[in-house]
Formats: sequence, C-alpha cells, structure tokens
Amino acid sequence: MTEKAAKTLRSGLSAGCALVTVEGGVLCGLLLLPEAPYVWGSLFAVCVAGLFVQMVVNLLVSAKYIGKFKEMTMRQIYDYGVELQRETDKDYAAAEKAARRSVRRADALLALDIVMCFLAVLFYGGIHRDTLVFPAIIALLVLCSLYGRAMVFFGAPEKKSLLSEREYPLVYAEVRRAAAAVGYAGKIGVELGSEGIGVRETSRGVVISINAVEVSLLTREELYTVMLHEFAHVVNVDTERGRAFALASGRYAGDEGVIFPWISEWLLRYCIVRVAMHVTLYRAFASRYHEALADRKVKETGNAQTYINATAKTAMYALYELRPFRALRYDCYAGEEAPHNLITLDLETFRAAKEKYGDRWKKTLAVELPARVASHPTLRQRMQAMNADEYDDETVEADEAYLVEQKSLLAFADRRNFEAILPLYKELRQDAYLSRKEQMEKYEKSIEEGEELPLDELVCSMQAYYVIDNEKALAVADRLLELDPDSAYAHFYRGRIFFDELDGRCVAEFRAAMRANPSMCDSCLERIGMFALLSGDEKLLEEYRAQAPENAQTAYDAEKNSVWKKDKPLRPTALPAEVLAGIAGRLGQMDDWMADCVYAADFGEESEPCTIIVVRFPRRMLLSLLARNMNDLSGYLDSRSEQFTLHTCGRAEEKALRAAGIRPFWEKK
Repeated sequence: MTEKAAKTLRSGLSAGCALVTVEGGVLCGLLLLPEAPYVWGSLFAVCVAGLFVQMVVNLLVSAKYIGKFKEMTMRQIYDYGVELQRETDKDYAAAEKAARRSVRRADALLALDIVMCFLAVLFYGGIHRDTLVFPAIIALLVLCSLYGRAMVFFGAPEKKSLLSEREYPLVYAEVRRAAAAVGYAGKIGVELGSEGIGVRETSRGVVISINAVEVSLLTREELYTVMLHEFAHVVNVDTERGRAFALASGRYAGDEGVIFPWISEWLLRYCIVRVAMHVTLYRAFASRYHEALADRKVKETGNAQTYINATAKTAMYALYELRPFRALRYDCYAGEEAPHNLITLDLETFRAAKEKYGDRWKKTLAVELPARVASHPTLRQRMQAMNADEYDDETVEADEAYLVEQKSLLAFADRRNFEAILPLYKELRQDAYLSRKEQMEKYEKSIEEGEELPLDELVCSMQAYYVIDNEKALAVADRLLELDPDSAYAHFYRGRIFFDELDGRCVAEFRAAMRANPSMCDSCLERIGMFALLSGDEKLLEEYRAQAPENAQTAYDAEKNSVWKKDKPLRPTALPAEVLAGIAGRLGQMDDWMADCVYAADFGEESEPCTIIVVRFPRRMLLSLLARNMNDLSGYLDSRSEQFTLHTCGRAEEKALRAAGIRPFWEKK
C-alpha cells in the first residue's frame, strides 16, 4: 500500500465509522430508549459538558506545558535533554515503560472521547424525535477527527520491491539461516530498500530490507552475520517495540489522512505532545543501547570477527555517502534520457573513491568519537565490544552462484530506481545539470569578456561549481571575499569543500559563515559537530558542546528580532547611500523586473537595527511572476553581508511607510 493509498483509506474509514456511529447512536436513541426526556437530556448535558471540560483542561494544561519549553533558553533546553538522556541511560526499561504508559493513556482518552460522542448522540436521539441535524453534524465532525487518529495504516512492502526466493535462493538461505540461529521461526520477507540493511515487523511477519550496494560489498558469510544482528533485534523485541511506537507516532504526531485534525487536537493536545516527546526521545536515546545488545547476540554465535569485517565495509560506505561526488550529482544527468544504472554507478563510484580515500577513511574510523545521541555505536566501539583488534575490508566473494545473485540484485535495483526517477527526470535534470551548466557557462563567458557578474550571480556560480569543479568554486569564493570579507555564502561553501576533504580549515569557515548570517547557524553547527566527531578532536568537541547552545540562541534571537510586524514603527534606514545604490543598480539588471517601486526602512533597536525592503508591485500581476521577482531579489539580498527582511507592500507596510515619511529609493522609470 502506498502512502497516498494509506492516507485515502484512513480518511475514508474514519468518515465511514463516524457516520455509522452517529446514525447508529441516533437510531438506538430513537428506537430503544423509553420516553424520559429529562433523564436523557441530563445525560446528554453530562456528555457534552464532559467533552467541553476535557477540551478546556487539555488546552490549558498543554499551553502551560508547551509554554514551559518556549520560555527556555537554548542552554536550558540542551541541559534538559542531557538530563533526560542521563535518566534514560540509568534505566532503559523504566524509560520504555514511561513511553508506553504515555501511549496507553492517550489511547484510553481517545477511546473515551469516542464513547462520549456516541453516548451524546444516543441520548440526544432519546430526547428529540424530530430535529437531529445540527447535533448530528457536530458529532460527525468530531468523530471523523477522532477515528482518524485511531486508524493508522502502514503500507506493506511493495510487491515490486519484494525479492523472490526463487530468484534469490542464496540471499534467502543466509536470511533463514540467521533467523534459525537466533531462534526466530516466523514469516520472513526480503525487500529491496534504498537505505541501509534493516529489519521491521509487520502484521504479516518480519521484513528484511536490503541495500543492493551494501549486499554487493559483503561476502555471503558477512551477509549472514549482518542478518544475525537484524534477527537479534527481532528476538530482543526491538522490532515489536519499534512497530508499536511507530503506530503511536503515526496516530498522534501524524495528521496525514486525519479529517479536521485540529478538532481532535483540541481534545488530545496534551497527550499528543507527551506521546511525541516520550516516544521520540526514548527511541533516540535508547537506539545505540539496543544496537549493542543485538551485537552481543552476534558475538555469542562466534561470528564476531566476520561481523566486524562486514561492519567496517558498511561504515566506509557511510563515510562515502557523506561526501558528494560529481558522477552522481551532475554527470549522470547529462543525457536527455533517464539513466538506467544509477545504483550500479553508485557502487562503481564508491569503489573508485575507496581507492583514493580508503586510507583516510580508515584513519577516520580509528579515531571517530561517539556522538552524544546516536542510533548506532561507532566501529571502534563495536570492535572493543567484540574484542576485535583489526578488520579486513578487502574480503571478496568466491562463490560464482552468489556473485550472480549480487549482480542480479544490482540490476533489479537499477530498474526500480529508473522507474522511480523517470516521472521526475525532467525536473531532476534541470536542477542537477542544465541550470548548473548554464550558470557555469555564464561565469566562463564573463571571465572571457572581462566583466564581473553581480554578487548573487557569483554566489550561484560558486554553488554550481561545488562538487563539479571545487577549484573554481574556491576561486569564486575568494573573489566574493575580496568584494565582501563577510560574505556568508563564500565562507559556507569554502567550509563545505574543506569538510568534504575532512580538512580542519572548515571549522573557521563555518564559524565565519554563521557570524555573518545567523540563518546559517544550524547548518554550520551541525557540520562543526560532525567534523569534531569524525576527526576525533576531543578538544573541539568539548568546545562545540560548550558553545553550541549559546550560538544557536544568538542566531534564534537575531532571526526573531528581524521579523517585522505592523506594531513595529519604521524609520528611515541608516544604510549607506552606496548600499542602496548597489541594490537599485542590481534591480535594473534583473530580467523581467516588474515592480513599481522599492522602499528601505529600519526597525527595532537603533543599536542593532533591522532593515526591511518593501516592494510595491502593480495591482494586477501574475502571482507566478511576482513570486519570481521576489525570489530574484531575495537571492541578491542574501548574497550581501547586510541583513534584510523582504516584504511586498500590503496595507500594513504602506501605512507604516507613510507614517514614517519614507520615500522609495528605487522607482520604475
């Protein structure tokens, strides 16, 4: 079942159940309840009052609960998370019970609300024998939303992605051998997945998801040890827990397919927030622990070294996936026809990259530090747990029959990938290849003619060259920094290029980027933290953890203060005349620029002013053209080191501009 089909089924069934409940309640009230209008009226009032009181209490309690976190600083939130993780680490069983208890309470309240709605229409049917329309409609809307929460459908594996045991007998043989070794005797299915090798539990049994590239890297015996690990999750009830928590998340955190989700949220918001927090945090904090337990079962079978060899291969592939490669980001989209071999190309690109970067990756795996919150142990942690001093990542399969299955699986993955990208290929090619090629040609032409592109075009050129030709991307970045030492995009892309090479210079570049543009803070902090982990730099990691919350708070405050609202008075901008002239000059160069005039004004504290750029467009203008104009201007303003917020000229903006006596700095001639 596809996600779209599951959403449709959820909506349809919830509407049908709501209709049956309302009609059934009304008919039961009409036909079965004796004439006692005062009794039924009182009971009806109790049900309605009960739902109303629950809604009010729920909204008040949830507002207070959510407000507690909104009032926290980033440092307080970080410390709160650290404390929760510490409590989880002390007793994983207790943390799991707390999460399950939150789910049970939410389920009980959801069931109670459905029963209360049914009783309300039942008693109302006993009171009113004629007019039932309005209460029935209200009950129908509420029940549609409540039943929508109650019904969650996970699509079964697509038949197109399922592997046939007849076609892949050796793969299935290793899967079944591993299942038997750990004591699992239930139904098993194997599907082709796009992520790493994994396992999940469904109503029809266990499904093993395999990645064609990773299976191609592993020998048959290595695949067996990985399957031992996956089925250890099954017998350790990790998959059952994962399914239960996934259902809970879909029920309370996911609104897809829920009719009028805000209605049930009014009744259940506190439960929704609590379930989301308990389940999400438990899964995040306990994942590495459950991975270690599954590893322990592999060790008990006597396959520790082979499993470490397999894990080393997949760990190297994970490092490879952190770095973008030209073959997969650009060259493969050169043809007008969608490529038929992207998965095979991925494997070939990895093998070529391993020849070049293999030694570097081995050093990284040897020093990598564990993240505070991580889904899996590092390779070094796994080796220590398995008492393994080394690994062999060069093992190759000798069984010709198994090699044939590996090639067949790659071909199957190529076909499935081709089918997936074919409907989107035109857009994919435009974004990945044609637009970048056009921008690079524009830059090359400007160099040949001795002309310099505007700032935003230079930024686009640097972005286009990234991965395709990093030397030229760095040259463009250097030019941007000559024009503006605080160019956030130049620092950011220099940082990305250095990060891809695991070059420590990336840290200073990311720091400079987020100082220049606070909106880049999250991306920069994430990469600084990741570099500290991959490089094994404990001092940098300690510094990152000490400063990250405050850096994030600074960026959050800056972004919050840069939002203009109609109650904030405007004043003439303090920007230098040359800055406004530069913006005006760029507007004159933009294709299809259709605005009537553009204003600049300041707001906020004079010590730290924010600048708003307001654009007045003609009254009758295609929305698509207006959006394109605003995107073009936004791209240019983002390329400057000054901080702007961009608005179209509505009533509130016009009133504030008039009150401040601000005239446009650019007008259509």
